[in-house]
Parts: sequence; structure tokens; C-alpha cells
Amino acid sequence: MTTNWTISTVREAIAAKKASAREIAAEHYKRIAARNPEINAFLTLCEKRAYAQADRVDAMVAAGKPLPPLAGVPLAIKDTISTRGVRTTCSSKILDNYIPPYDATAVIRLEAAGAVILGKTNCDEFAMGSSTENSAYGPVKNPVALDCVPGGSSGGSAAAVAARWGVAVDDAVIHQQVQRAGERAEQQAQARTAASATLAAASPPAVSPDALVIMMDGWLLRHRGTDWGRKPVEEAGERVAWQECKSAVIYHLRHAAKTAGERGLLVEKFVVTHVGEPLEFGRRVQAEARRRGLGEAPQVFVVADGGVWIWNIVADRFAAATGVLDFYHASQHLWDLAHTLHPDNE
Repeated sequence: MTTNWTISTVREAIAAKKASAREIAAEHYKRIAARNPEINAFLTLCEKRAYAQADRVDAMVAAGKPLPPLAGVPLAIKDTISTRGVRTTCSSKILDNYIPPYDATAVIRLEAAGAVILGKTNCDEFAMGSSTENSAYGPVKNPVALDCVPGGSSGGSAAAVAARWGVAVDDAVIHQQVQRAGERAEQQAQARTAASATLAAASPPAVSPDALVIMMDGWLLRHRGTDWGRKPVEEAGERVAWQECKSAVIYHLRHAAKTAGERGLLVEKFVVTHVGEPLEFGRRVQAEARRRGLGEAPQVFVVADGGVWIWNIVADRFAAATGVLDFYHASQHLWDLAHTLHPDNE
């Protein structure tokens, strides 16, 4: 029965009773068993959970019930995403034996849509990397060219798809999603045009935005040598330099126009990036925010990461904000969780 499945062909085969969801899951597990020792894409498999879900889908087919959109489609979940009862390590020995007591929202929705979760895929530790060479459980190899990296931080997921252990997204699905995105964009453009015409006719002519949302974060950029992506994955490779990049996204919302969900319409999104001192970055963010209504907007919200330098910018330049959201990196939460689970280990 081996074939190169897509989402559409899986659903068609199951609906037509040409293959069962259990058979398709079993076929994928055979493929994983054959090559995973070499590629190291999967860290944990969850056959019991997968077959239970597959049996639920097959029972719906037998009963003649309508099938959900992902009925029987085999999927892999990155090991940074919580899965109830299935080991979730974030590719770190710190969480080596962590078994989550709950599912992430994405997992809940995928299974509600009929997807069959095969297991958890390898990644850079705490998703910090771009080649999946930084996993505590060993690097992932590119199944197409074993001497190349698969990219990252989701290299295990990428390798699983390239090795045909997962289901590809066919052109029809991509076309459908692009069409829907285009329709939404057209609706938003028409709403913005109508809102602008309404506001232009209003008195006074200069109308300030209803709200600004300013999000700030920073991360390290690693400059690699010319061998990146071509070197054997066992080697560390050339690391030329690290630079800290700072970025901010300024969202300009106007409540005179509404989205379909009755929320204020996003009329502008502006990005500020800077490699250098926080002082200059803060000056640039404040200047661009002023151009977009800071000082006039009735509401200003700041979403900030936990870095001290970001909080200095918030205190110095956005102290009068309506609200400030403390948005720590996911890694900080994971370190706190690890300390709770293993208080005796540093």
C-alpha cells in the first residue's frame, strides 16, 4: 500500500474505504522504524494514542458519519509542544522525563479535526538554533543528503516530511488557502478604503488612531561561514560572530472601522529593526510611534520581553502607556518549570 500520501489522498482513500486510518498509521510507523535510527527525526513515538485515534476515524467511516477535515491524516508534533501523557523534552535533558498533564491548544484542535499524531520530533534545544545540531539527543540528518543539515529549529519535522514519514500538502490545498487569504486581504483593503473615506469627510479632518500596540523583542544573530548547510552535521562548523538584533512592531488600530469579528481594524503595521545599542533602538521606536499617533492615541499598549534593556526603554519612553504586558521568552518559562520539577539540580 506504500504511496506518497497527501492530505487530500488520505481523506479520499479513507472515505472510499480503499485504506483504513489504522493501516495508514501502521505504514508510516514502518517507514519511521526503517530510517529513524539513521536520521534521528523522532524522539518519542506514541503508537497507542495514534492507533486509538485512527480507530475512532475508522469507526466514523463504518457508521457513515461525515469525516472531519484531517480524518486519518498522520502528523508529527515538534517536541516543544505539550502533549498530554506523551514525553515532551524540548530536546533538552532538563526535561528528559517530563510528561505533560495537558495538551497544547494546537494539539487539541488537530485531533478534533481527525489528525493522527505519530510522535514528537527532534529540534534545537528549546528551539534555539537554525540547523537542529543543538539537540541534547543528537543532531538530525537531512534524509535527502545525509551530510547536510535539515534546517531548524524544526529540523526533525522537516526531515520527517522529506523522508515521507508525514503527509505532504498538495497543490490544491495550497491554492485553496492562498485564495482564502487573498479574499480576506481584499475585504480588509475595501474596509480600509471605506474607513479612510469616512474619516476624511469627518470634522475635524485630522483624526487620531484609537489605539497603538507596540511589541519589542531582541535575539542573537549568528553569522556562519560559507560551509553552512553543506558541512557534516557532526561538526560544529564555523561561527564567525554573534550580534544582538532588536526589533519592534507598531500596530495602528482604528475603531472607526471594524473587522468581521467586531474588532478594531488594523490600518498599519510598521517594523523597526536595529543592530546596536538599546538607547538608539528606543529612540527610533519612539520616533516611529509618534509618527503613528503616540501622544494622541487614547490607548497605547506595550508588549515587552523580559530583557532589562527593554524594560528600561519602556520606563524611559512609554511610561504613560495604558498597559504593559510582560512577555517572557518561552525558554524562561521552561527553565522555571524545570527548576520546579528538579529543584535539587542546577
